[in-house]
Amino acid sequence: MIKNMEEIKDLIQRANEQIKNNTVYSNYELQYILSRNSKITDIIYADDTNVINLNLDSSKIKKFEKEYSVLDEILLPEIEKGKQIEFISDETHDWLWYIIETYYPDDLENKKGMFKYLEYCKKNNITRKYLDEKFDSSPSDLLDLYDKLHDYFRVDDLQVVMSKDVFEKRREANYFTFVLGYDLLHKMIEKYENLDCDSNYDFCYMIADKFINSEYYKDNNHSAYEMICKYIEDNMKQIISLYKNYMGIEVKNSKSDKRMDSR
Repeated sequence: MIKNMEEIKDLIQRANEQIKNNTVYSNYELQYILSRNSKITDIIYADDTNVINLNLDSSKIKKFEKEYSVLDEILLPEIEKGKQIEFISDETHDWLWYIIETYYPDDLENKKGMFKYLEYCKKNNITRKYLDEKFDSSPSDLLDLYDKLHDYFRVDDLQVVMSKDVFEKRREANYFTFVLGYDLLHKMIEKYENLDCDSNYDFCYMIADKFINSEYYKDNNHSAYEMICKYIEDNMKQIISLYKNYMGIEVKNSKSDKRMDSR
């Protein structure tokens, strides 16, 4: 990675001058710059539709077939292959955060590239607050997502590997999810007649995760089963409220709610 910021600023100035002097691409804006082994490989510009890569030394311009609207499909694979980020415009950051928030995890490819991109954001103070103040885009806190991924995984030779400790923790969370779904929260789930197994499993897993990260779980004087029972008993009102919000449930029988809340 090129460490001298003055060198990057000079490079950006020279690239912008070259683009402005090009009659075809003079209205294009700089999106990002990548390097490999301290050598610049990508200087990416775009207008509202098209994307180009400028070779500053030869003045040659390569036009991508993909449009600007899928800029993430050009950037993230290159990061995943090992290229380093030298510069990304704020507008590109705002777009990438929107893409990650919208499509992660199921419909976002190049997740290892995404992980490295968020690592760059973390190191360079590209935050939810920064983007929201600049674009009023109200993004989700992707650095919180990065912190969770960083805690659970390590990227080694572009392979995502789960540590033994994390594996054991996730296995225990699965056990507590089973306990919640088939025992401790079974009456609540049955009461609201939501038969979507996947949604109920995800909710129980979320509660199991909250329990594992609570002080109840750290109590070594009682069994884990005893403490999760205690956790549910002490937090039942909040859990019912979370469940109704999670499932989008509107309950008309208020008396029945009160009986359940007082459990």
